[in-house]
Amino acid sequence: MKVTGPGEPPVPPAPEGAADATPAGAAEAEEAGPPFADRLRGAGAAAGADRTAAAATPGVAPPDRVAVSDLAADLQAGRLTRDGAVQKLLDRVIARQVGADAAPAVREKVRAALADALESDPLLAEKLKSLGP
Repeated sequence: MKVTGPGEPPVPPAPEGAADATPAGAAEAEEAGPPFADRLRGAGAAAGADRTAAAATPGVAPPDRVAVSDLAADLQAGRLTRDGAVQKLLDRVIARQVGADAAPAVREKVRAALADALESDPLLAEKLKSLGP
């Protein structure tokens, strides 16, 4: 292999009998639609619109979040302790992610893993401390 200096790499010759001399992959790129970043922005906007619509509908939580506004209100009003709020939140997350029909052993393993993450992650531990006693 020969190493050349800076500049454009050589373009391989078109296969014999090729009617079009466009670089390989150029046609596929044109057919693929908008650039990847634009597609991501569009998907993010659509997901944001879905969340906004769900949040505007009373009693409907956004699809990828667990509703916690009632826990926050109870915590601020003093009707719930920080640890009680965390336990209720864990219950909701487990019910949503694992499901009500999951085996109790699975639910306990997930609860233990989440509790460990809350205690051992410095950022999460700091957030929990900021909620009060």
